[in-house]
Amino acid sequence: MAPSTAVVKKGEKHLDTKQTEEIKNVFQLFDMDGSGYIDRRELMDAMQALGLQPTKQEANSIIGVGDKSGEGFMDYPEFLAMMEKKMLNYDPKDDMIHCFETLDTDGAGFMTIDGLKKVAADICDPADAEQLEELLNTLTGGTGKMSEEDFLRITRRNNLC
Repeated sequence: MAPSTAVVKKGEKHLDTKQTEEIKNVFQLFDMDGSGYIDRRELMDAMQALGLQPTKQEANSIIGVGDKSGEGFMDYPEFLAMMEKKMLNYDPKDDMIHCFETLDTDGAGFMTIDGLKKVAADICDPADAEQLEELLNTLTGGTGKMSEEDFLRITRRNNLC
């Protein structure tokens, strides 16, 4: 399912009608049995449909905070309040950091040609190794290594975060 098209602008204090309706539709979609409640797995699927990337631990925590009955489920008003808070506090920079971490395959703090090749192969990008090396060398001034700071600077300069 594609991420949400209801964009939240930085500094907004409340979701608009379109965003609230989208959250309601997502909740109803993932309330598979029509009970009016969703569990952790359904919550994770719903959040991903809205363009967020929750971990199991985060979803368990959210259910734990929002679940007033203690049964491991969240009703729509609880879900709406939680999603409003998450969406209003969303920072696209977090996505760029996650992207960088994916490219930093050895965890050394740098994106290298090996990470770039691996991700390109994973997404079936037709670029060959030579093209990827040329791209990375151009972006890094020939060093072949890009730090997270440089990666974020480039993404900001190109309005990606």
